[in-house]
Amino acid sequence: MPLQATQARSLTAGPTSGREIRQFIVHEALRHEHKPYADQAWGPTYFDCIGFVGYVGLKLGLLYFEEGCEEGKKFRAYSQDASVGLQKEALDTFLVRLPSKRDAEIGDIFWFRDPNPRHLGIIVRVNPYYIIHASRDCRSNLRRNGEVILQRLSDRDGTYVVAAWRYPKLQEAINVNK
Repeated sequence: MPLQATQARSLTAGPTSGREIRQFIVHEALRHEHKPYADQAWGPTYFDCIGFVGYVGLKLGLLYFEEGCEEGKKFRAYSQDASVGLQKEALDTFLVRLPSKRDAEIGDIFWFRDPNPRHLGIIVRVNPYYIIHASRDCRSNLRRNGEVILQRLSDRDGTYVVAAWRYPKLQEAINVNK
């Protein structure tokens, strides 16, 4: 069954199940497939990896931070910072870290190493894992400088996954439905 994007609904209309939120995340993310990569870009036309994850979360109301706040600046500056510790701190500030990458499901976020952790992608399917991410290293016939791509993770690719995070509002919906 091919993955397709549909129009994402606003999640502010009322209580929503974790399953519905996961579907909204996938649909919103897939709407941006093939958009061009640009360093420090937060959409809606260009993205880098943190900008893509941030844009989807902010667009759906799943991520909280006020423009201009110190933590928000740190999150936005993620891709400028070479320090793995500061990148992890930025992710921990606005996302919910999962106990294990094996706990990750559709709509969650994988953090990859290359050779150090620094790249993010949103999970759109499991068994096997597919992610959508803004990759500068993917040179297609359409883009010389990378783009947002849908990619199947091979077993080898899976070894590069260091950790997983979840959008806060998705975690809240899961907790309510337990």
